[in-house]
Amino acid sequence: MVEISHGNHGWHPHLHLLCIGSFMPQQKLREAWERVTGSTVVDIRTVTGQEVAAYVTKYLTKPAKPAVLRDPSLLDEAIVSLKGTRMIQTFGCVHARDLEPADDDDQQDDALTWIPLGRLDDILTRTDDDPIKRMVLEWFKTHGSFP
Repeated sequence: MVEISHGNHGWHPHLHLLCIGSFMPQQKLREAWERVTGSTVVDIRTVTGQEVAAYVTKYLTKPAKPAVLRDPSLLDEAIVSLKGTRMIQTFGCVHARDLEPADDDDQQDDALTWIPLGRLDDILTRTDDDPIKRMVLEWFKTHGSFP
């Protein structure tokens, strides 16, 4: 996921990545990142289970930084510059996952209508007998994905 910030040195991206694999030492990743980008800022952590849901939910729903939202010229620049830009990209084992509804989805069919259930991290913290939590977990189990 790409997060765009604006600071003293202008616009700059922050990349938020979830990777499946062995833990990589921060120093090793920082050195590789510096070779590629010139930046030495790297934060790496191990996350599991509900932490993943909270992380993904946070960055999928996060608006622009407050400094951008409060400055009409920066907000306008961000809107114009980012129009049509894909701010999330799947890769690896989730590469084939479709993030867009299919062109032939019939929005009149109740089975295909989006129904807001709540934030995924909130749903996953509900009690095990909660019907929404059970439905979401069953969907993930059926589709072979998290959690």
